[in-house]
Amino acid sequence: MNDETFAALTPAQKRAVCAELYAGAARALREGMEASDRRGKSSGSAFLWVSLYGKSKVERAFRTFVKSNARMIKNYRGTPNAWYFGSQNDVSYWDGLNAMCKYLTSQGINSYTCDAWD
Repeated sequence: MNDETFAALTPAQKRAVCAELYAGAARALREGMEASDRRGKSSGSAFLWVSLYGKSKVERAFRTFVKSNARMIKNYRGTPNAWYFGSQNDVSYWDGLNAMCKYLTSQGINSYTCDAWD
């Protein structure tokens, strides 16, 4: 969705668009984890987060929506807007986050998966 179309929406419609994107991201995460052939495998613990870095109106609204519904950290390990998923042991979580970022990017939300190993 482009900025002009998004700006023309009512506040309720903007929230609905963001809620739909959020639900789609959660679905992509779940499906990515379930489809991973590395499910249940571990390589130790890693802190995982998704960088939401775009500057369009839709991307800024989505970041605000995520901040009100999940853990969002400003300037986490060099990432200005980090959607934080905590310390994870299951490698399929990484695969699920990659699937989620692929979904978000296809919807016009710039994102990528980040990690820091313990």
